[in-house]
Amino acid sequence: MPPTIEDHPKEAAKANQKKLEWAVKQHLQRMRDPYQIAQYVKKAIERGAFDEALLLVQRAGRQAQIVVSWNHLINHQLKEQRLNAAIKLYNDMKKRAQRPNAQTFTIIFRGCAQSLHPKTAVAQAVKMYTNMLNSDLKPNTIHMNAVLECCARAGDLDSMFTIIKTANDRLRAANNLTYTIVLNALRYQPPKNELDDPDVQDVEVQHEEKQKIAVAIDRAKAVWDEVMRKWIKGKITVDEELVCAMGRSLLPGTKSDNADIFALLDQTMRLPNLYPGRTESKTSKPPPSNSGTSEGVEPLDSEGVEPAQSKGGAPAVVEGTGEPVERVDSEAANLASSETTIQEGSEMIQAEGSEQAKQESSEPANLLGSGETSNEEGGEPDRVEGGELAKVESGKPAKLEGSKTTIPEDSELVTAEGSETAKSEGSESALPGVSETTDIESREPAKLEASGPTEAEGQDGAAPGGSDSSKVLRKTSSRTFKTPANAPLLLPRPRNNTLSLVLDALINLNVPSLGTLYWKLLTGEFTVKPDRDNYHRYLRLLRNGRASARAADVVKHMPRELANEKTFRLAFSACVADNLNHHAYQNACSILTVMLEVLHVPDAQALRMFLQAATGNFHRFQKMAETDEQAARLGLGTQLIGAVDRLWEPFRVLNSAKSYPTGNYRSPEEEWAKTRPTRMEILKLARRMLATMDKVVTERMAPDNALGILKSRRVVLTRCQGETSAPPEDDTVHAGS
Repeated sequence: MPPTIEDHPKEAAKANQKKLEWAVKQHLQRMRDPYQIAQYVKKAIERGAFDEALLLVQRAGRQAQIVVSWNHLINHQLKEQRLNAAIKLYNDMKKRAQRPNAQTFTIIFRGCAQSLHPKTAVAQAVKMYTNMLNSDLKPNTIHMNAVLECCARAGDLDSMFTIIKTANDRLRAANNLTYTIVLNALRYQPPKNELDDPDVQDVEVQHEEKQKIAVAIDRAKAVWDEVMRKWIKGKITVDEELVCAMGRSLLPGTKSDNADIFALLDQTMRLPNLYPGRTESKTSKPPPSNSGTSEGVEPLDSEGVEPAQSKGGAPAVVEGTGEPVERVDSEAANLASSETTIQEGSEMIQAEGSEQAKQESSEPANLLGSGETSNEEGGEPDRVEGGELAKVESGKPAKLEGSKTTIPEDSELVTAEGSETAKSEGSESALPGVSETTDIESREPAKLEASGPTEAEGQDGAAPGGSDSSKVLRKTSSRTFKTPANAPLLLPRPRNNTLSLVLDALINLNVPSLGTLYWKLLTGEFTVKPDRDNYHRYLRLLRNGRASARAADVVKHMPRELANEKTFRLAFSACVADNLNHHAYQNACSILTVMLEVLHVPDAQALRMFLQAATGNFHRFQKMAETDEQAARLGLGTQLIGAVDRLWEPFRVLNSAKSYPTGNYRSPEEEWAKTRPTRMEILKLARRMLATMDKVVTERMAPDNALGILKSRRVVLTRCQGETSAPPEDDTVHAGS
């Protein structure tokens, strides 16, 4: 057979190159406009003809500036995680006299931020950003934010603070995204290599970790100081992402820090602060929705201690309302006077018109805007040393001091109602922008009105952590979230991120009784549509509160497309924890019914947790055995037999599904290795079902006809157990491994 061109790789490459050159030449004969060239390059990249697009751009660049086409090539390389190739294209672009535009640097900086090699990307991004400062094309806010994001992802705080110093009030003015990136970067992240280290439980290590958390929180509060100053003056907008970034910076802290999250949301979003452990101002009366002693919620102090009782033994009540008066213990009062506690309300920045110039001259240097100030001639900005940046950049916690200010008569702080303004009494606060005084008339009060208990709540009898779960949060009048177009402040509206933040804070504070109140408030009045993550966090909170009925109700009414295996595991875990509730088994049965409707193949771990909920819910039968032991034994046996009977068909479907794997495997051994975790879960379920059957048969907890059915099913389970535990062509049992 004569040799072909495929037998000679070099000749084949030359032939392909000639084809590309001929095709590019034909395209250039009918494409002269840079826009047409850019569109063709984009389509060529999408169909995988990158070499053709590159050659076309190189040839077309001899006659015209086609920067957009070069941007498409660089963007493609960065999307493919080829950082060095993208930088090489950028240098080749400059060598061919193609002047990069602002979009070119934006693409490169964003690609560096998304790189899988952040350490290398930071060096390239900072180097290119520094060169831009000395070039004709100056970096703008978008470029600065992209480089900050790159530094934050790599954890390079030194480089991040270096970039922050280049911010000014003109081209690179810090916006809400800038502060969001900085807050996320300053958030405390526990070292991954110490999570499983037993030495992490050492007292000294714990003390060091607490100090690091305190420093991170103080740095975040220093940033929030500047955010509030600029927000009050209308220089920046505060969105939900920025608020939640600050809130999540407080999550790793103490209970007091987690309680501050609700004051933060009250300050920025006018979300009612229902946490009962917060402190109140002695000079102002809180609004009804924020009193923390609403009906159906037991008031607690900052450490979860019940409030003081009146002489009659019952909590003191307010005349005309019947609500208990919230008492603050000495420790909570000390927290109120400390510099690290967020008080309720909003601190107003003094902006008297006649003293505006004097105030700006005496105002402390901005954290992000302190790097440069404009001179009078309008030339290059002058550098400012020190300022708030030194406090944050240093390893010591920044000491935050609140300012005694009053709201000017010609300035308005528009609240969620868009009508009233608050006047600050001047107090020290750990989070500047928050004072102890609260404008009572600026918010619509939210009350807890009695309503008929739902089917799920009626089974629980009482809400977890509260005395009356039939009380639901309802608004007494319509709340508007619109503000006038000329308002200096726009209040961010809570969404899914806010709901997740609230649930995380309640989990840390271990206050599950407020979870339902906030859930109904945010999903009802604030029209938040929960996502899967919100449901999972809510179920985790209900598990901590042992609210099996509420968990069953949530699973029953949640959208079917959002439910997965994890959803039902969390719901069943709430039933397992709520074993003292007589209706926990019925709630587990309700969850099982929903799972069989949603999942095509049942989850083995969830089924095992259902059986655990059935076997653990026996306390009412123990009480019954004190008077009638035979009836108690038969009652428990009926419950266990019913649980096994409910699991029989799902177990059959699950056991059959493992015989038809969905993946492609090269050998039975590879299939066994890939599906072993699933098989082990099925084996655990079979053993749990066998143990339950043996308990019923041994203790004769059922009639003879029912025992006969159990014995026949036991034979089937034993055979399935052997098939599941033994690998192909091997009699070794790996169940114990």
